[in-house]
Amino acid sequence: MIASGAAGPAAQQGYLMGFFSTIKQSLISSLQGLQFTPPMIDFPNSVESGKTNDYKLTWNLRVAFEANDNVTIYASASSGFKSSSWNLSRASKPFFKDGTALSAAGLLPNNYIVGSSIATSKNFGTRYASPESSLVYEIGVKARFERGAINLAIFDQRIKGFQSNTFIGDGFSLTNAGKQSTKGAEVDVTWVPVDELTLTFGGTYLDAIYDSFVTGPGPNGSVADLSGNRPAGIPEWATSVSATYNFKIGEETAYIRGDWQYESNIVTNEAIFFTTGAIQPFREINTVNASAGISWENGLSVQIWARNLFNDEYVNTVFPGVLQPGVINGYRNPPRTFGVAVRKSF
Repeated sequence: MIASGAAGPAAQQGYLMGFFSTIKQSLISSLQGLQFTPPMIDFPNSVESGKTNDYKLTWNLRVAFEANDNVTIYASASSGFKSSSWNLSRASKPFFKDGTALSAAGLLPNNYIVGSSIATSKNFGTRYASPESSLVYEIGVKARFERGAINLAIFDQRIKGFQSNTFIGDGFSLTNAGKQSTKGAEVDVTWVPVDELTLTFGGTYLDAIYDSFVTGPGPNGSVADLSGNRPAGIPEWATSVSATYNFKIGEETAYIRGDWQYESNIVTNEAIFFTTGAIQPFREINTVNASAGISWENGLSVQIWARNLFNDEYVNTVFPGVLQPGVINGYRNPPRTFGVAVRKSF
């Protein structure tokens, strides 16, 4: 029982302070090792300034030659720059290189282990990804004809310090690849064989690879060497085809349109796929859309449409279950959808 009177509040405060101090030392401290994620470190602090200073001059050079009134041939070279990207998520962790200084300053919680290398240490990661720089070469041709057009380009892109950002279960791993390169080609064609019919085709080929990525994201926050692997989210082949037919119904204007979208298999999460042989989180898109409509002179128009007409099924993205090692979650694409749109212009 706490005494009442003038000494009561002071005695009560002392009692509570002593009580919570005992709880912290005997209970809370003993449970720190059971935390799923390491506790946050005050940031900025005496070791980590929380600042970066980035700058670079970029350039672009382009040469074009008009072969005739319809055809232009061009070549270009350009550089690019992306400044530091900061990890502001719950998973933001100090760099391994700062571990010794943080430990000496008494800023590391008990469950941080400073080993001789990143592989023997624990709970280190990144505060930010350093700047990335790119160099792109491209040659191409643009041509227009009476009933169509064609554009063709071949390119070579090289990125130093590519900023990778991958969800690993308890947050995002934001880090730099040593080098990532992509060679590819793209073409788009428009053809109008008759006045009523317009056909289009677009295609892209991408040969992408991590030339060097020895500190890539692995499962459960581990480090993996992803050198020689294809980056996540980049299909080797992608195509888009459409056909639109315009016609008359009496005095009214109508149309029918269909399109097909295709993307070859991609890796949806490199931290899962490249380091977990039993899991194949690929995604391929093979989707058909269609629509038809009619418009009247009074401004009224009606359109019926269908997206994902043949109910193509795929997973948009996959990611590790939050704080559940071995659990994989994902978001699937929207199913087949029909609709009607009515518009009135005044």
